[in-house]
Amino acid sequence: MSDTSETASTLQEKTEELTEQAKSFVAAQVDQQSTTLGNTIRERANDLRAIRDQLRELNILSAASLADQLSMRVDQFGSYLSESSGDQLLDDLDDFARRQPWALAAAGLAAGLAISRSIKASSAARYRRRYGKYESYHDAAAY
Repeated sequence: MSDTSETASTLQEKTEELTEQAKSFVAAQVDQQSTTLGNTIRERANDLRAIRDQLRELNILSAASLADQLSMRVDQFGSYLSESSGDQLLDDLDDFARRQPWALAAAGLAAGLAISRSIKASSAARYRRRYGKYESYHDAAAY
Protein backbone atom coordinates (compact mmCIF):
# COMPACT_ATOMS: atom_id res chain seq x y z
CA MET A 1 0.00 0.00 0.00
CA SER A 2 2.88 2.37 0.75
CA ASP A 3 4.23 2.00 -2.81
CA THR A 4 0.90 3.16 -4.19
CA SER A 5 0.68 6.18 -1.91
CA GLU A 6 4.33 7.05 -2.58
CA THR A 7 3.73 6.84 -6.34
CA ALA A 8 0.61 8.97 -6.02
CA SER A 9 2.51 11.54 -3.97
CA THR A 10 5.33 11.66 -6.51
CA LEU A 11 2.83 11.99 -9.35
CA GLN A 12 1.07 14.85 -7.57
CA GLU A 13 4.38 16.65 -6.97
CA LYS A 14 5.36 16.28 -10.64
CA THR A 15 1.93 17.50 -11.73
CA GLU A 16 2.23 20.57 -9.52
CA GLU A 17 5.74 21.23 -10.80
CA LEU A 18 4.63 20.98 -14.44
CA THR A 19 1.63 23.20 -13.73
CA GLU A 20 3.89 25.88 -12.27
CA GLN A 21 6.24 25.62 -15.24
CA ALA A 22 3.31 26.01 -17.64
CA LYS A 23 2.02 29.03 -15.72
CA SER A 24 5.46 30.63 -15.79
CA PHE A 25 5.80 29.97 -19.52
CA VAL A 26 2.37 31.46 -20.28
CA ALA A 27 3.09 34.51 -18.11
CA ALA A 28 6.43 35.05 -19.86
CA GLN A 29 4.81 34.78 -23.28
CA VAL A 30 2.01 37.16 -22.30
CA ASP A 31 4.59 39.59 -20.93
CA GLN A 32 6.67 39.50 -24.12
CA GLN A 33 3.74 39.77 -26.52
CA SER A 34 1.96 42.46 -24.50
CA THR A 35 5.10 44.58 -24.40
CA THR A 36 5.41 44.38 -28.17
CA LEU A 37 1.72 45.12 -28.65
CA GLY A 38 1.85 47.95 -26.12
CA ASN A 39 4.74 49.60 -27.96
CA THR A 40 2.87 49.29 -31.26
CA ILE A 41 -0.25 50.81 -29.72
CA ARG A 42 1.79 53.69 -28.32
CA GLU A 43 3.14 54.33 -31.83
CA ARG A 44 -0.48 54.61 -33.04
CA ALA A 45 -1.09 57.13 -30.24
CA ASN A 46 1.75 59.20 -31.68
CA ASP A 47 0.08 58.96 -35.10
CA LEU A 48 -3.14 60.27 -33.53
CA ARG A 49 -1.20 63.18 -32.05
CA ALA A 50 0.11 64.03 -35.51
CA ILE A 51 -3.45 63.95 -36.83
CA ARG A 52 -4.51 66.18 -33.92
CA ASP A 53 -1.80 68.70 -34.86
CA GLN A 54 -2.89 68.71 -38.49
CA LEU A 55 -6.51 69.25 -37.48
CA ARG A 56 -5.46 72.19 -35.31
CA GLU A 57 -3.55 73.69 -38.23
CA LEU A 58 -6.72 73.38 -40.31
CA ASN A 59 -8.66 75.02 -37.43
CA ILE A 60 -10.92 71.99 -36.96
CA LEU A 61 -10.79 72.25 -33.20
CA SER A 62 -13.60 69.87 -32.21
CA ALA A 63 -12.07 67.01 -34.19
CA ALA A 64 -8.61 67.96 -32.88
CA SER A 65 -9.92 67.76 -29.32
CA LEU A 66 -11.43 64.35 -29.99
CA ALA A 67 -8.17 63.12 -31.54
CA ASP A 68 -6.28 64.45 -28.51
CA GLN A 69 -8.54 62.61 -26.06
CA LEU A 70 -8.35 59.44 -28.12
CA SER A 71 -4.56 59.64 -28.33
CA MET A 72 -4.31 59.97 -24.55
CA ARG A 73 -6.53 56.91 -24.00
CA VAL A 74 -4.68 54.86 -26.59
CA ASP A 75 -1.34 55.87 -25.06
CA GLN A 76 -2.56 54.91 -21.58
CA PHE A 77 -3.67 51.51 -22.81
CA GLY A 78 -0.37 50.99 -24.66
CA SER A 79 1.56 51.96 -21.53
CA TYR A 80 -0.50 49.55 -19.45
CA LEU A 81 0.26 46.70 -21.86
CA SER A 82 3.96 47.43 -22.21
CA GLU A 83 4.65 48.13 -18.53
CA SER A 84 2.53 45.44 -16.84
CA SER A 85 3.98 42.01 -16.16
CA GLY A 86 2.43 38.92 -17.69
CA ASP A 87 1.22 37.82 -14.26
CA GLN A 88 -0.43 41.20 -13.67
CA LEU A 89 -2.16 41.10 -17.06
CA LEU A 90 -3.45 37.57 -16.45
CA ASP A 91 -4.66 38.57 -12.97
CA ASP A 92 -6.44 41.62 -14.41
CA LEU A 93 -8.05 39.49 -17.12
CA ASP A 94 -9.17 37.00 -14.50
CA ASP A 95 -10.66 39.78 -12.36
CA PHE A 96 -12.45 41.26 -15.38
CA ALA A 97 -13.83 37.86 -16.37
CA ARG A 98 -15.20 37.35 -12.86
CA ARG A 99 -16.81 40.81 -12.78
CA GLN A 100 -18.09 40.80 -16.38
CA PRO A 101 -18.57 37.21 -17.56
CA TRP A 102 -20.94 38.24 -20.35
CA ALA A 103 -18.43 40.72 -21.74
CA LEU A 104 -15.83 37.97 -21.90
CA ALA A 105 -18.31 35.60 -23.53
CA ALA A 106 -19.23 38.27 -26.10
CA ALA A 107 -15.54 38.89 -26.83
CA GLY A 108 -15.02 35.15 -27.30
CA LEU A 109 -18.02 34.98 -29.63
CA ALA A 110 -16.78 37.96 -31.66
CA ALA A 111 -13.30 36.42 -31.92
CA GLY A 112 -14.81 33.09 -32.97
CA LEU A 113 -16.91 34.74 -35.67
CA ALA A 114 -13.93 36.72 -36.95
CA ILE A 115 -11.79 33.58 -37.10
CA SER A 116 -14.53 31.59 -38.84
CA ARG A 117 -14.98 34.32 -41.46
CA SER A 118 -11.24 34.41 -42.02
CA ILE A 119 -11.10 30.64 -42.43
CA LYS A 120 -14.05 30.73 -44.83
CA ALA A 121 -12.42 33.45 -46.93
CA SER A 122 -9.10 31.62 -47.06
CA SER A 123 -10.93 28.39 -47.83
CA ALA A 124 -12.46 29.92 -50.96
CA ALA A 125 -9.04 31.14 -52.06
CA ARG A 126 -7.50 27.69 -51.48
CA TYR A 127 -10.35 26.10 -53.41
CA ARG A 128 -9.81 28.43 -56.37
CA ARG A 129 -6.08 27.65 -56.37
CA ARG A 130 -6.74 23.92 -56.20
CA TYR A 131 -9.63 23.72 -58.68
CA GLY A 132 -9.09 26.97 -60.56
CA LYS A 133 -10.67 25.85 -63.81
CA TYR A 134 -13.93 24.75 -62.14
CA GLU A 135 -16.71 27.10 -61.12
CA SER A 136 -17.84 25.15 -58.08
CA TYR A 137 -17.55 21.85 -56.30
CA HIS A 138 -20.49 20.45 -58.25
CA ASP A 139 -18.79 21.31 -61.56
CA ALA A 140 -15.56 19.64 -60.37
CA ALA A 141 -17.48 16.54 -59.27
CA ALA A 142 -18.98 16.20 -62.74
CA TYR A 143 -15.55 15.54 -64.24
